[in-house]
Amino acid sequence: MNCLENDTKLFEKFKDFKLKPDHLKSLDSDSNFSQFLQREENMQLLRRMTGDLHQKCEGLLQFEYLLVKERAKNLIVKENYEKEIQNIQNEKEELFKERERYTQLTEYERSIQEQGLKIDD
Repeated sequence: MNCLENDTKLFEKFKDFKLKPDHLKSLDSDSNFSQFLQREENMQLLRRMTGDLHQKCEGLLQFEYLLVKERAKNLIVKENYEKEIQNIQNEKEELFKERERYTQLTEYERSIQEQGLKIDD
């Protein structure tokens, strides 16, 4: 949850999350979520809670897991975009160099043609 900038954003995300129960259905078959719950700090937290507080804590852990999972996806997408942008930048530089060479060659060809015309005159 550290990726969130402030409590207001957390509240907005949590409110939005509560409105989408379909997220929770996917957690039942998510083996990574099971491992997330088995972390020592999460197990200790859940052991200390009872009743309604225990259920709210489980919900909060589910929410935290989904946030962490979404953040990981976003990081992967960001890395892919950065690689693609770098590839495009490299291609742009190559095209710029090719254009410079082409311009130089055409200017050289023109100068040779002009010299040829001057010699013939």
